[in-house]
Amino acid sequence: MLEELMIVEATIKAAEIQRDGAVYSALIGGLALGVGVFASWRTALHLQRVARLMETRKDVYLSLAASYSEMVTEIYLVMHDIKNNVPKVTQAIINFSKNVDKAIFICETDTKVEIVNFLKVFEVFCEALRADLNELSRLANELDDLSNQSDMLIKKFNDAMRVYDEVWMENPKSERVPNILNYTDAQLKRNNENIELIVKKEDELNHCKKTTEPHIDELVKELNSKVVIVTYKLRRELGAETDINLDTEINSRFNSD
Repeated sequence: MLEELMIVEATIKAAEIQRDGAVYSALIGGLALGVGVFASWRTALHLQRVARLMETRKDVYLSLAASYSEMVTEIYLVMHDIKNNVPKVTQAIINFSKNVDKAIFICETDTKVEIVNFLKVFEVFCEALRADLNELSRLANELDDLSNQSDMLIKKFNDAMRVYDEVWMENPKSERVPNILNYTDAQLKRNNENIELIVKKEDELNHCKKTTEPHIDELVKELNSKVVIVTYKLRRELGAETDINLDTEINSRFNSD
């Protein structure tokens, strides 16, 4: 009987041990599963953040490249219509500067260093370009003012001739006829003097264009040579295969044309 009780007790203890082992195994398994789920969640969250950052960088960098291209295009077009295109150049520079600020905020540190170095060159470029554009704008505005004065004088002459025709038809011997003719002669004389000023101002503007255009071209080529390293860094951040030596060679060929 005693032996049977001992067997029963041993069986009960074995069952309890097995039960406790199962509980502990379940706890450990649950903990491992929880840790695995948490790790997977953290990994997925990190990958999502990396993907969002990459997508944001792509949008910012592409906008930066587009605004640089637009700025250079507007600079080269400025000679075709100085009065209207100079404000476009100014706005294009502002847009490019804004995109540079966005790129600096989101790029890697080594890329940021290259952008800052580029901005030092860009500052000098803007000062030189501003001086050229200011002189062109001054001459273009002065020419425009003279042209407007000429238009006004011609209008006064035409208005006076209409009055002359009306007066002459009513009374060819009217005392107003000589006065009107004197007035029209004065307007013609003033307009001829104004035309001489227009021709002179056009010569000044054309001379300024001839001297300024090569200078602006050199400024842009210098800027292009400095932007190559920035482009290389930005493309590398986006995972694009790029060769700085090849990029530099292509840029040199383009600038030599």
